[in-house]
Order: sequence, then structure tokens, then C-alpha cells
Amino acid sequence: MKVLVVGGAGYIGSHAVMELIKTGHDVVIYDNLSTGYEMLIHPEAQFYLGDILDSKQLDRVIEHEQAKAHIDVVINFAAKLIVPESLEMPLEYFHNNTEGVRTLLAAMVKHDIKYIVFSSTAAVYGQPEGGICKEDMPLDPINPYGASKRACEDIIKWVCKRYDMSYCIFRYFNVAGADES
Repeated sequence: MKVLVVGGAGYIGSHAVMELIKTGHDVVIYDNLSTGYEMLIHPEAQFYLGDILDSKQLDRVIEHEQAKAHIDVVINFAAKLIVPESLEMPLEYFHNNTEGVRTLLAAMVKHDIKYIVFSSTAAVYGQPEGGICKEDMPLDPINPYGASKRACEDIIKWVCKRYDMSYCIFRYFNVAGADES
């Protein structure tokens, strides 16, 4: 399977890339390195420096890679993600996170890529009663970061419904740990 990992040079993205390659998948990384690191780019992955907001660059990369082999799935880890910063810069968070997802989905529709995995956050739940989150709880984000991710989830659901695409959304809770390498 050929996988485009957007944000594949970041903490979670680089670990996903490592596991994808270990299991024999063809991996393409697209990352602007704003919060990712060049040293985390797996040597067996094809890497492109680019921003999710740059629709022309994203289209060129997808076209180039699709000419070699169809991209089966996109995994999106690209996002601004610091809660206190989101309170200070809400416009930047909504622009980067939601417009980034919209741009990515438009490219997927254009290039007939039918599957997306989205890295969301437990911040979409806000502060649930009892302090324990369950997947079916109401979404009630309390900061721009969580609200932008919830908006991304909504965009994904509507676009996938309209264009007969499939999605999977992961809502993380304090990701920790690292591969020994």
C-alpha cells in the first residue's frame, strides 16, 4: 500500500512512518518542518518539503507520486497543536488546521484518493463531567486548538460523505513514549 503521511517528520507522524515502513508499505512524507525535524525523516520514505496550505505544491507532489503508483491512503498529522498558544493566536490555529484539512481534502478529491486517517485530539471533548472521556460523549472544545480540530472532523465527515470517501479519526490523549532508535 502507498501512504502519504502529511506531517510525517513530527513526533507522532515519524513513529507512524516507522511502523508503516516496518510492515512493508511505500511511504511518502509531506512536511513543512515547522514542528517536525529533518532527523526524524525515515531514510526509506520519499520526503517532500511542503506546507499543507500550499495547494499548488501539494498537487505537484501528489501528481508526481501518483505517476509512480496510486496513493491508497493519506494520514494527516499536520497541525498547530499547542493549547496555550492557540488561546493567543486563534486565527492562526483555525487557518492552519481547518484550511489545511480543506486543502488536503480538495487535493484528495482531485486525485481520486479515497481514504484518510486524521489525527485529532481529546481536546474536542472539552472538560467532560467525571473527567473520563468516552468516544460517544458530546464534543464541547474549550480552546481554539480543540475547536479547530473539531471543525476539521466536521469538514472530513461532510466531504467524505459527498465524495464517497472513507475516514478514520483518532482522538489522542497525552501521547507519550518513543521508539528506542
